[in-house]
Amino acid sequence: MFEITENCGSARIGLLRTKHGMVETPTIFPVHNLGADAGWNTPKYWDVFPEVNTGMFNASYLYMDKRNRLNEILSQGIHRYIGFTGVAFVDSGGFIYKKYGLSASQQQILEIQEKVGADIASTLDHPINLDKDNLKNLSISKSVLNAKTALHIRKDKDMLLFASIHGYDPLIIRNVIRHLNRHGEFDGFAIGSLMRHFYSYRKIIDLVVATKRETKNKPLHVYGLSGILVMPLLIYLGVDSTDSSVFVIAAGKRDYIVPGFRRVSIHRLKEVKEVCKCPICSSHPIKQIVTDRKYLSLHNLWVLWFELQQIKCAIREKELENYLEERFTRTPWAKSAFEYAKRRFKFGLVGG
Repeated sequence: MFEITENCGSARIGLLRTKHGMVETPTIFPVHNLGADAGWNTPKYWDVFPEVNTGMFNASYLYMDKRNRLNEILSQGIHRYIGFTGVAFVDSGGFIYKKYGLSASQQQILEIQEKVGADIASTLDHPINLDKDNLKNLSISKSVLNAKTALHIRKDKDMLLFASIHGYDPLIIRNVIRHLNRHGEFDGFAIGSLMRHFYSYRKIIDLVVATKRETKNKPLHVYGLSGILVMPLLIYLGVDSTDSSVFVIAAGKRDYIVPGFRRVSIHRLKEVKEVCKCPICSSHPIKQIVTDRKYLSLHNLWVLWFELQQIKCAIREKELENYLEERFTRTPWAKSAFEYAKRRFKFGLVGG
């Protein structure tokens, strides 16, 4: 199901086999909020970039059925309904589930994931908010119980099932994974609630490193962290995939992602000296790109995907550290985070 083909430190390249084909990791799963009010705003990037053969969908949005399309989607499946040709990761949507106070059970969410033809599904999770959640341990326990339930009631054995895990302490993360491993064989793991620590890179690194120690050779997905600077750092730590909505969010804010780790407002494009050679910028006038959210989203996605390919090349050439040293030089916080991550590995502090 998952074969590691290249290693460079903790970073690795792997092949993940699914019902709808092979995925080479590390990779990103572009978010398509099918079922949400604005879910149809995501361009059909797979028609423009066939090599981007992954997509992230949200079972909680589908359950909410804002446009009364759920029955149609369930009968046709995601791939046929939107003409998607790649590998569909259908997340349980724990953040949306909690935000809107949904009442669906793990069984109902799993049924949606199976019926829409998910290649990869994640168990129903309960994200934690350290600032407000006085019952964070209860939330973690609920996520663990749902994971064990989903593993027991899963009907589609060809659908990969990732256990969703949350934690605010490395030791808790490790104990949760050990507990789940004693109760069954998950195809991979997905860690969430890291966005809460977005401005505390040391916390993110500590939690991811602790997770990696327990998941070992199982695929590891990180929810929600996929920025042009964060993604390479996660890959360095050994993460195999992330889901990305930044390409659409940036376009909504009228931000243009420049190859080389930065974003600029479309009003400042004249300051950009680098000439983008992506398929969008090469075939459309810049005025059309900056005024059409679709083209801006596609450009931003291409930049993320291109950076991903550069990272894979560095892994294959065993030059990832040197590559990231150069890439992070101009951004103080990213450089500091990278130095901290290197110290964790150098001194063997990988237990959390």
